[in-house]
Amino acid sequence: VTALPEARTSLTLSVWTIMVSTHGRQQTT
Repeated sequence: VTALPEARTSLTLSVWTIMVSTHGRQQTT
């Protein structure tokens, strides 16, 4: 099943983007 790895990568990218966005906000403050 190739859908599992793909979904996992997509989720990781989404979480990573949120983490970076939050970190950037904290840094700006």
